[in-house]
Amino acid sequence: MSIETSRHLSSEQTASAYSEALNRTETRTRMLGAYSVAETSVEPTVSLEQRREQQAINEKEYFDDIIIHPAEYDTPLTPTEIVDRMEVDHVVKRAPLLKDQVSDLSRHNTISSRSRNGAPGSATEHDALVELQQYLEVAGGSELVTDNNAMIAFEAHDILEKLTFIGEKEYSEAAYAIAEYWKNLLAKNPDQQIYAATGYIMNDPMGMLDKGEIKSDKYLLEHVLENFSDEELSEYSSQIVTRPEDITTVSAKDLKVVFLDDWTISGTQLSQAAESFIEEFPQFTQAVEVQLIVADERRIKRGLIGPDFGSSRHSYHSKRESLPIRAYYLAPESPMTVYDEDDTDESGARITGSHSTVDYGFQDNLRSMQRITELIDRDELSETQKGEYDRLSTTPILAEVARPYRQPNYRLIQEQRLDHIRALSQRSAL
Repeated sequence: MSIETSRHLSSEQTASAYSEALNRTETRTRMLGAYSVAETSVEPTVSLEQRREQQAINEKEYFDDIIIHPAEYDTPLTPTEIVDRMEVDHVVKRAPLLKDQVSDLSRHNTISSRSRNGAPGSATEHDALVELQQYLEVAGGSELVTDNNAMIAFEAHDILEKLTFIGEKEYSEAAYAIAEYWKNLLAKNPDQQIYAATGYIMNDPMGMLDKGEIKSDKYLLEHVLENFSDEELSEYSSQIVTRPEDITTVSAKDLKVVFLDDWTISGTQLSQAAESFIEEFPQFTQAVEVQLIVADERRIKRGLIGPDFGSSRHSYHSKRESLPIRAYYLAPESPMTVYDEDDTDESGARITGSHSTVDYGFQDNLRSMQRITELIDRDELSETQKGEYDRLSTTPILAEVARPYRQPNYRLIQEQRLDHIRALSQRSAL
């Protein structure tokens, strides 16, 4: 049920709708198999090798069979532990909750807003998180909201409890983990190549954007490569490639085609990007996977579902229902974002970040909270209600984050650094 269709419902009806959403979540959790979200917090009792063997079997079908055991967000992990969890469990840690992040006073990086009701703004990440928390507390508890649309109040509570916010600290930690995973793959097998398949993601079907505009996949690759020293890039210069023409391996088992992104909500852009590569290079279908900053449990267990990943015209591989997904953080599922269709590929999580604002499950909801004030005459309110009105009338800065990689002065340098080091390595080998 959408916000708009719930606008005219009574409190009893919206409460019933929320209950139905919770029931759908419980049903879907049962469908995911024996390992529910609660059970995934229990450390496995079998050995790593046993888990690795079982996961290899599960990945052949890759449909709700992947078993995950994420660590808590504040658990220190060694590089080896990170790599083992990324490889075997497909996820490393649970994402922190908003209440935990608000208490972290070390978040001094600046977030810029594209528009705060018509004017740009900026704040430290910590201040932006505090502002968001206070905004949601007002939206979830004010009679101005509950009397006009109780569903929006439920959504405010749900965001407070279920939001996954990827701040600068989380983004950097995840990029480091992906880099460690790559290093491990490359060190184990000198024939291994990793093709970072960036530039395939298209989010501009109308052709309105600059064709050279940087997208989230390139931005993440930049952060991953930052974690390689010059010496490491020199060692792996022929093994990390960013152009398909630089793929030299002839065997899919010695290649990983990695589609990077911070997250995926509908899955459409990434599945289309992967399908585009598979159309051109069907012999490497089995080498394709997706690596994300964060994903929900259903996404990790089901993989990225696409219409043509298992098409019979791809004569080089057996039928493949979906592409493997690995993510650093596990996002909690939100009952308010669960669709009725059991086979949908939509994410069931609320996700946003300090570098980019997600519309579905976050920005759209905040805008709905703000629009409540358009239905109310401020002059008729009490002083307390006027304060709530004023708070709701301006959306938080996190509702309109200006993406750093879209700013005029932002430049990608890590791919150039890789190319430069590769050229030096090739000349020294002559």
